Amino acid sequence: MEKALEKFISHWKQQPNVRGILLTGSYAVGIQKEDSDVDIRLILKDDVPESFKGLETIDGFSFSFIGRSKAVTLKKFNRQFFSHVKMEACIYNVGKILHDPFGDIAEIMKVAKIYVDTPLVAKEISEADLKLYMYSLHKKYSYIMSTDPDDPFYVYNYMMYLKSALHRYADFINAEIMFENDSKLSRFLTDERYLAAYGYEKFPDQDFMALWLAGLKEKSTSCIAEIHNYLRKNLHNFNDSNTIISWHD
Repeated sequence: MEKALEKFISHWKQQPNVRGILLTGSYAVGIQKEDSDVDIRLILKDDVPESFKGLETIDGFSFSFIGRSKAVTLKKFNRQFFSHVKMEACIYNVGKILHDPFGDIAEIMKVAKIYVDTPLVAKEISEADLKLYMYSLHKKYSYIMSTDPDDPFYVYNYMMYLKSALHRYADFINAEIMFENDSKLSRFLTDERYLAAYGYEKFPDQDFMALWLAGLKEKSTSCIAEIHNYLRKNLHNFNDSNTIISWHD
């Protein structure tokens, strides 16, 4: 991989808009697999108006890269943090500098560490919001429970319920979930080595997680019923027979 990486670095450090190159992902933290991409962040000049993503194969190794300016990268840290996510900051925090003649990456990594070390701000969720969460989940739940499991839309709605349930409950207990990168979700929820490598925190309610993962595996109405009852008990005791929800538009 080293020779392929040298070729990648040699090409990109000659580009006039590139100010730095950072190795990220599994190769940066030493947990790569045989089929792992080589993940790279390219730091661009702040006057470059556009970011970009790319894929390239060099000597049989797949390189996945993102180019952003320092200013845009810092804005992404901030935007993610206040959306209850630290993913990009964690990626930079454990990255390996490959080329940084202007010190841009070193500065970004200092800021990344601050975000990583700062606890997520607990969301203020009103009673009405909790009712709305459960109302939405109950509608999906009712559809699933009344649908033939052989109906192709059963699986679709089942998975939509699971995703929504995880998202809403994570908000409620102030837990980070990487919803903008579903391809990493399995490792984020189940791989302790992955969590330790990036400094992510384990999902705080492992009882819920056990039910959720069982539901993902089984795809059965009994699993969904267990999850829904757990949320009734711990998120909101939603009364589906007589409820009115009010809010300000």
